[in-house]
Amino acid sequence: MVKSQNIANVEPDCWHSVVNITQVPNMEGTDESKVSWLCDPLGGGEEKENIVYCTKFTLDKGYFSWKFYLKEETRKEAYESGFCFLNYLQELYPGLDGTVKVKPIYLQQIRNNGKFYELILPEPAFPKINLIKKIINIFYNIENYRVKIYAFWQRSDDIVGGISDTTLERDYRREQDTFKIKILINSVPNLKNSENKDVVEAKFKGLLRSLTSGISNIKFEGAKIKERPFLTLESVLNFLVFFKNRDKLNTGRYYRNIKEEIGEDKLPGFVNAEVINFTILKGFPLPQAKKLFRENIGFSSSEKDGILLGNWIHNGVKKNKPIYLKFDDLLHHVFVSGLSGAGKSSYFYHVKKEFTEKAPHIGMLIINLKKKGEKQYYNADINLEYKDLEVPYAFYKKEED
Repeated sequence: MVKSQNIANVEPDCWHSVVNITQVPNMEGTDESKVSWLCDPLGGGEEKENIVYCTKFTLDKGYFSWKFYLKEETRKEAYESGFCFLNYLQELYPGLDGTVKVKPIYLQQIRNNGKFYELILPEPAFPKINLIKKIINIFYNIENYRVKIYAFWQRSDDIVGGISDTTLERDYRREQDTFKIKILINSVPNLKNSENKDVVEAKFKGLLRSLTSGISNIKFEGAKIKERPFLTLESVLNFLVFFKNRDKLNTGRYYRNIKEEIGEDKLPGFVNAEVINFTILKGFPLPQAKKLFRENIGFSSSEKDGILLGNWIHNGVKKNKPIYLKFDDLLHHVFVSGLSGAGKSSYFYHVKKEFTEKAPHIGMLIINLKKKGEKQYYNADINLEYKDLEVPYAFYKKEED
């Protein structure tokens, strides 16, 4: 929430890349163990500080959104990182689509809204977490609360003293590929019209608690939900949620050596990409990509080769690239179908116009058996009405045996 103050002459503290997911992939038949957005696609190598990434799910009674965020210093860098990250997601999830926007962040103009909770994970190892499934279940059951679930992640900077700066450490990091993670929940109640507020609040707390179900390690330590009264929205929007090991402390594996020093609020969970299940199931509350049979086969990207049909579809996503039907393919049959009002007639108006302009030597016969008053759209050389047609026919009487 931003306070209503004049910020016209104030420089933003930072910029956010906002990647809004508008279409999710159809993952039927996909090996979910090979896909995960828990990654570091923009990482700058060992000489650069590890990048913090964030994804946010917004859940309300009639609203759902899924966005990714990156923090940058300038507007240009925010756009660049946003488009880079979206392109990476589209490589990872064929059929995914989204938009990229940038947002200036003025930290002094922000005030807290609602409470913050944290899903605290136990120390590895533990079974795979069905995070997406848990979040979607909460969405379909949430009432009287607006909930934002933030998942921050960053490549781990833990240091094990005995193998620090050795080949063993590099091999360990390559094999483990461990990330720090913070899962934060911001809730804003709307209990004005609620008759039994105690029951509504209890239901919300129960939904939060369901995030922990099935998460326990080999020591039988389980996940838990804990309220974070001192966590501010300013820290969240400034991506200040992790302890950063800038002094190269001997943290031990999973920060075991410095737990008491940094405190529980800054202590992250530790996971790798295989631990969290990112499978997008049927019923996901965003449009899902359609799997098309032989999409774009036999078409051309050159205007000289044929007539404009529309835009390319790649992995179920409409792209801003024109697609043309080759003149040589006009010998084949084409069947266009769709519901009433889907645009079949308008599409044929366009096709006729393309033929008139690009291939006037090709004749067209249009038989309209249904709609009236469309002659002017086709601009035909000759129009024949039903009464003008002479169709030969005859009736035959069946001979009796």
